[in-house]
Amino acid sequence: MRLEEDQVLPLAHAYLTPEDWAAIDAAFLGHTDPLLGVERAGEFQELFRRIVELAPAPIGLALPR
Repeated sequence: MRLEEDQVLPLAHAYLTPEDWAAIDAAFLGHTDPLLGVERAGEFQELFRRIVELAPAPIGLALPR
């Protein structure tokens, strides 16, 4: 995952067009995380939402303390 985040994604952001990203989004619609499965996806989505609300910028939406 680290290699993907550090090298692959920056290259993707640099070279893929909005049309490329739309095609990628369409291809992944309806897919679930293979590590979680369908049963746990909602639970982890709620946890992620909560973390984003509580974490300060630039990670989340909360105001700095």
